[in-house]
Amino acid sequence: MLESLKLALAPALLSVLQFMFSGISGTTPWFDNVSLETIGNDLVCSAHVMDAFTEDFDKLIQIGDTLTVTIQVDVVDVETNEVVETKLFIHRIQFSLLEKRYDVFTSEKNRSVQRKELKQAKQYWMSLYRGHLIRLSKLEANRYYYLSFSATLEDIELPGMTNKLNMMQFWNRAKPEFKTENFMISKFS
Repeated sequence: MLESLKLALAPALLSVLQFMFSGISGTTPWFDNVSLETIGNDLVCSAHVMDAFTEDFDKLIQIGDTLTVTIQVDVVDVETNEVVETKLFIHRIQFSLLEKRYDVFTSEKNRSVQRKELKQAKQYWMSLYRGHLIRLSKLEANRYYYLSFSATLEDIELPGMTNKLNMMQFWNRAKPEFKTENFMISKFS
């Protein structure tokens, strides 16, 4: 049923894609509301990707395919510049054409939520909330660390297209990045 609905929408989709391929007007997203805290013996972080959407991107979300953003967070040792730990947080959004709602999955919570409004769904999709990074016992008390954030959009396949759609076009082909200030784990004691 859903597949036949997608095929029925294919002509409209192809016209949208032809427009988009002739010159996607992208945006330059950035990280905001970045925070770091401890919960028990774990270091966790939160962040939000801002300015991530254009009107064309919103239309693509409403087609009903699953779209994925991966937020990568590296814990980096300042002195050696070595990555101590890397965490990938996977967030997916899909519009249900039948139920007229958005399903948003976040890996840090390992669950999906439903939203009726596109604005709320996008907000949740681009928000990392208390993602587990590393056990405090894996970090040395007398060393400085920082967190490095980045986000990427996964390419998608659409009906009637031979090549995957490079979703990073919507972000001017550049992933947003953010580096926190240096910190020691004693900050959290």
